[in-house]
Amino acid sequence: MMYGKSYGKMSAEDKMYQAEHDCATLIDAAEIKYDKPRYKAAMAKAKEKAEALKYVTMGMDEMGKMSMPAYSKARRSRDKSMNGGMKDHYA
Repeated sequence: MMYGKSYGKMSAEDKMYQAEHDCATLIDAAEIKYDKPRYKAAMAKAKEKAEALKYVTMGMDEMGKMSMPAYSKARRSRDKSMNGGMKDHYA
């Protein structure tokens, strides 16, 4: 989606681009849905990102109540989600 613009306020060119993009997204979604290993991997990644998002949206008061193991798990979840599960290549 063209962020900051409602679909109705887009130019004809932007609407054409958006339709092309949305069509490609729908095709990709259908391909993923019927490719069981790919679907399973995508769902696992979605759950991982949802877990990381839970910690991103956590307030400081909630974070201060976390145990050290829970905090470590949150950090690993966030870090893994941020770099696609890859090891830090800058280290």
